[in-house]
Amino acid sequence: MQQRRARPWRVLRGSIWLLLSLSFLATGAIYFGIGTRMEAPPWLRQRLEARIEQDLNGLQLEFGDLHFVVNRGWRPRIGMRDVTLRQADGIAIVQLADAEVSMAMRPLLRGKIQPKSIYLSGLYANMRRESGGIALSFSEGGSPLRQAANLPQLIEQWDSQLELPVLSALTEVSTDGVTLRYEDARLGRVWIMDGGHVKFARQGQALTIAAGFSVLSGRQDVGSVEANYKSDIGDAAAEFGILVSDIASEDISLQAPALGWLQVLRASISGSMRGAIASDGSLLPLSASLQIGEGVIQPSDEALPIPIHSAHSYFTYYPLGQRLRFDELKINSGWGSGTIEGQAELAGITDGRLTDLVGQLRFTDLTLNPRDLYEAPQVFSGITTDFRLQPQPFRFQLGEMLVEHEGRQIHLDGQIEAGTQGWEYALNAQSDRLDLDQVKIAVACGRCGKAAPLGARQCSAGRGL
Repeated sequence: MQQRRARPWRVLRGSIWLLLSLSFLATGAIYFGIGTRMEAPPWLRQRLEARIEQDLNGLQLEFGDLHFVVNRGWRPRIGMRDVTLRQADGIAIVQLADAEVSMAMRPLLRGKIQPKSIYLSGLYANMRRESGGIALSFSEGGSPLRQAANLPQLIEQWDSQLELPVLSALTEVSTDGVTLRYEDARLGRVWIMDGGHVKFARQGQALTIAAGFSVLSGRQDVGSVEANYKSDIGDAAAEFGILVSDIASEDISLQAPALGWLQVLRASISGSMRGAIASDGSLLPLSASLQIGEGVIQPSDEALPIPIHSAHSYFTYYPLGQRLRFDELKINSGWGSGTIEGQAELAGITDGRLTDLVGQLRFTDLTLNPRDLYEAPQVFSGITTDFRLQPQPFRFQLGEMLVEHEGRQIHLDGQIEAGTQGWEYALNAQSDRLDLDQVKIAVACGRCGKAAPLGARQCSAGRGL
């Protein structure tokens, strides 16, 4: 009999609390005006804190100031400052400067507190990447709140939370003032991204994520990264896009093995990448368009920098075959210019970093005049080559290169390295006809680029060849 009485009493008690809360909001809204901020009384603060913690599975919520705002349409918003979410042992797992929740009206009229939208500010996040996967935490030195094998699986864990009853009415989560510390333990590198914003939006079963950050890049330049992600809740299949602006090539080359060939550059890169993920979590082909700004080709500090005025590349990465297809790689350099197309296979990857790239390239409209070796640039109608590139330490091997030049066919093989004394190269060439004046390029100094007559032992700067 007591249990039967207890249930109606709980319902009545909840209804009384709800009516009091709504009366407080309605009276304040009428008296002060719609949209006016009202500080919550202590009793309502305590009641709200206890009610929220019922859905936190043992976690503890702490916050400073608490206020209410009633928008037009009578949709109430609850705002908190200095918010901290702690584990049962008191360790902080999330800290925020501000949080604001807009309530869903229909559930509220039935006595249920369900958020319609959530706004957060001042969030700190730490993402750590290791060989075994990715870990995400929201406090410095805190234990990971989420772990997964890769980023898509990590996002899938979050979107599964939207299927919880308490979040069934949620349509938007917006966060600004985000600081993200990204650590790649495999490479021993850390990147700090700040001034960020992240927005989750749900429409039916479709989930869209949009994010943007400022990045302090490798050469103290400030660049930016924007990303978007779209999937259906409960399905790992997704589409995504990434937009980068003024990011150092040294930083971009480390983010994925398919970008490892950019390690030879020292330049700012802007561009976009688009791809998709299958329902089984596997990566589908990725298309990229990169604009490379003024910089140099310089795989090591000792190597003579080869200037680049500008370059752009359009390529596609096929994960299943670990293959790159270069539709166009156009370079305008102080040593020449030309267009490259071809394909290559990622033949070696260690700790997420490209170590070996093997493929075939074709050069068209190629003009060369390195360090003004010739009175006029040399024009080549077509060059094809098999190659093997090892980025670190740099070694470029020519299996066979066929050069068509002024009616002649020249066959070359050999390799070019960046050693402790600068560029080092050993090339073999065969041709039916050869003009000795054009062989100067083969005996140019690898450290200063100065030309020397064929057979000389020193360049014009006095360095040994």
